[in-house]
Amino acid sequence: MVDKYYADDSTSFQHSLRIHYEKMRLLRASILAVLSLTAVFDTLANSTIGPVCSTTPPPGDLEKAQRAAFDDFIFLLTLSRNPQAAFDKYVPGQYIQHNPNALSGRENALNFLVPAWKDPAWSLYVLRQFVDKGHGITFSRASVNGTVMSAVMDIFRFEGTCIVEHWDVVQAVTGNETNPLAFF
Repeated sequence: MVDKYYADDSTSFQHSLRIHYEKMRLLRASILAVLSLTAVFDTLANSTIGPVCSTTPPPGDLEKAQRAAFDDFIFLLTLSRNPQAAFDKYVPGQYIQHNPNALSGRENALNFLVPAWKDPAWSLYVLRQFVDKGHGITFSRASVNGTVMSAVMDIFRFEGTCIVEHWDVVQAVTGNETNPLAFF
């Protein structure tokens, strides 16, 4: 009778071990999958994979395609702090710049944006974002070391799903504004 109980306990114990091992195997596989996906997303966000936009309008809903392109462009530019990837994907060619203090051209924009986004003291928080009639617009708060320095409105023009032109309006925030509702 002792042997029977021992055998039952042993079988039960082995069954429990198998279940535990299977759970651990599934947990390990899940963790590896999450780590792999994290690495893929990080690689995509921080790589230069070449243009994904097209100057030829895609079939179907152009505004929806432009909105998706603009969302990704702004994500790469501001949250990923990777203007190189944003421009590689969505600004493959001509880039007309209307800022009076900056020259037109893709490389001129990158020569300013890449070092700016590498500076951890500088940040741009997008408050509002719109896409309509071939244009993407952001309204943002620019800060240095956590201090709000300016309100920024950026307007981008699309050809197809590629960004080809940019305007911006920058207004300094002094803290002495007459209107308490100013800016944000």
